[in-house]
Amino acid sequence: MTPSVKFHPSLGVWAIFGAALGAALGLLGRGAEMPGIQVFAEWISPLGQLWMNALQMTVVPLVVTLLLSTMIRPTGARAIGGLGGRALALFLLMLLGAGLLTLVAGSKILGFFPVPSGLLESIQGQLDPAFAQNVQADAPATFLDWLVGLVPPNPLEAAVRGDLLQVLIFTVLVGAALGRLPEGQRSPLSGVLNSLSEAMLILVSWVLWGTPVGVLSIMLNLTLGAGLAVVGLVALFFFLVCGALVFTTGTLYPLASLLGRTPLKKFAKAALPAQVVAASTQSSIASLPALIEGGKEGLDLPEEATGFVLPLCVSAFKMNQPVSPTLKMLFLAHFFEVTLNLGDMLIFLMGSILLGFTSVGIPRGSPGFTRLPLYFAVGIPIEGYLLLEVVKQNPVYDACATVLNVTGDMAAATILTRDQRR
Repeated sequence: MTPSVKFHPSLGVWAIFGAALGAALGLLGRGAEMPGIQVFAEWISPLGQLWMNALQMTVVPLVVTLLLSTMIRPTGARAIGGLGGRALALFLLMLLGAGLLTLVAGSKILGFFPVPSGLLESIQGQLDPAFAQNVQADAPATFLDWLVGLVPPNPLEAAVRGDLLQVLIFTVLVGAALGRLPEGQRSPLSGVLNSLSEAMLILVSWVLWGTPVGVLSIMLNLTLGAGLAVVGLVALFFFLVCGALVFTTGTLYPLASLLGRTPLKKFAKAALPAQVVAASTQSSIASLPALIEGGKEGLDLPEEATGFVLPLCVSAFKMNQPVSPTLKMLFLAHFFEVTLNLGDMLIFLMGSILLGFTSVGIPRGSPGFTRLPLYFAVGIPIEGYLLLEVVKQNPVYDACATVLNVTGDMAAATILTRDQRR
C-alpha cells in the first residue's frame, strides 16, 4: 500500500471534536433560538452534503475494484484452500453464530426502546430526499421475488439506480470468471485492477480529510431538528454495542471450554494477557506475541497453532465484524422505521462476514466505508450511518472490539487443536 493511502490518526480525534461541537451548537441553537447558529448551519450544510456526495461517489468503484483485484490474483481464490479447510469452516461458523445471536438478541432488545414521537419527522428534513421514498415504500417483495431480483438483467442500470446489492453480486461473478482465465490473460488485468483499486483508495483518503467538517454539519443540522433525541440515540447505541461486544466475548469462554476440551479457568487465564494488551493498544496484531505466549504456556498449544493458526486469526478472523455492523443496521432500521425482511438481514450479515476477511487499506480509527453498500442495500440513510460512525472513534468501543477479537482468536486455536494438545 502506498503511504498516501493512510488515514492520519488525528482525523479520528477531529471527527469526535466535530461531532461534539455540532451537537453542542445544535442544542444551543434549538434551546436559545440563536439566529447566528441557524445562519452557520445553513452555511455549512452544503459542505456536509458535498462530503456525503463524495463518499457515495466512491462506494461503487471502490468495492468493485477491490473485489476484482482480490479475486483475480493467483493467490486469491486458491489461497483460501491453503489456509486450511477446518480453520476456515470454524471461522465461518463462529462468525455466523455471533451474527445470528446479534440479530435475534438485538431485535428483542431494541423492542424495549420505542421510537420517540416526532423523531423521524424532525430528522427527515435533513436526510437525503431518496430516504423519504424508502420509508414510504410498499411492503417488501416476497422472498422469491427478492431472490430473483438479486441477479441484475442490466448491471449498468443497477449501478445507476443505486441497487448496490445487484452490483456486488455481478462483481463477484465477474471476479470468479476472471480467476479462471489462463495466467497470460489474467496477469495484465491483475496489474490494471490493482492500480485502479490503489487509486480508489487514494481518492477515499482524500475524501476522509473532510470527515471533521462532514460530521460537524450532520450533527449540527440533525440536532437543530431533533434536539437531545439525536444525542440520546448516539449514546444509546454506544452502550448497546459495547454491551453486545462484551456479551459476545463472554460466550466464547464456555464455547472454547466445551468444544476445545479445556477447563474454563485455564482458558481464561491463558487469554488474559492478550486481552490486556488488546484493551491497551486496540490492536489485534500487537496482541499476537501475548496470544502465542498464552497459548504455549497456558494451553499447551502445538506449533501449528502458535505458528500458523494464531497469526492467521489476527490477520483475517475478526469476531466483532458480524456483531457491531449487524447491531448498527438493526438500530438504524428501528429508529428510522426502515422495514427489513429476513433476506435483507441475512444478506447483510453474510456480506459483513465476507468483508471482514478483507482489508481495504484504511487503518483502524477511520470511518468504515467498506460496508456502506450493505447499509444502502437495506435502505439505511447515509446520514444515519455516518451519525453512528463517530462511536467507532471512541477508545472504549475500540478496546471492547479488540478484546473480543483476540478472545475469538484464542478460542479458535483452542478448538482447532483439541486433539493435538497434551
